[in-house]
Amino acid sequence: MSENFGSHWRLMALLNAAVVLWLIYTITTETEAPSRTLMIMQYVFLVGCLIGLGGAVYKLLSQR
Repeated sequence: MSENFGSHWRLMALLNAAVVLWLIYTITTETEAPSRTLMIMQYVFLVGCLIGLGGAVYKLLSQR
């Protein structure tokens, strides 16, 4: 049971890392300035994903 639980947090960490990298790539390679609302949404989503990544890594490390 705990082995399956650990793989869940490993998957969550990988998915969060992929989304964070995709968001950073998207934000840094934009060719024109986005609207203010879209920019705020992107940064809020990025912060949320970073928090989720930190939480998943913490839970993964605390299971070991």
